[in-house]
Amino acid sequence: RLVGEGTQREVEIHVRNNGSLPLENIELSFAAPGDLDIELIDRAVILPMILAGESSTASLKIEVKDNALITLPMLLNISSERYGRIARWETTLPVSGVQQTLIPPLITYTETGLSSPVGLHDLSVHVVDDSDIAHVILYVNDEKTTWAGDSGAVVRLNTQVTLVPGLNLIVTVATDDQGLVTSQRLMIRGVPASP
Repeated sequence: RLVGEGTQREVEIHVRNNGSLPLENIELSFAAPGDLDIELIDRAVILPMILAGESSTASLKIEVKDNALITLPMLLNISSERYGRIARWETTLPVSGVQQTLIPPLITYTETGLSSPVGLHDLSVHVVDDSDIAHVILYVNDEKTTWAGDSGAVVRLNTQVTLVPGLNLIVTVATDDQGLVTSQRLMIRGVPASP
């Protein structure tokens, strides 16, 4: 949300870590269309750590030079060194200061172990959102294996994936109808059959 009065304002950002691991050195950065009469005084800020299930708040200073503006179209990027880009959202902030809440889809894996025999493995993925889900893509070891789209606010994928010996990286990427994107990783060790 946009806070403050006059030309010197702040974009206040509340970030919640819905994952199961702490996030370190999270960078929040903004971009705005070049044709607007605003100046991004702070283009980025670093949040040192957000623990799993916790929230943190940051503020970025801007100068609004056009008093006739009602909304500010902005592009918010959230990234970290370890995970790269976590989220990239286009949003429109009301100049009135009304809070805008952006909630990306939530992805959970059900009935998974840390290891499984090599070969076909049953995998269940559950995706929910506060609006409609545009599409869900499942990658296994960097190869796109499953796609689902236009399924309302809930998507359940029950699929089989092929596990190879060693670590298998499974990534689910979900995009909602607001353009909010989230991803969730899962590692499963493929265990070869005993000779």
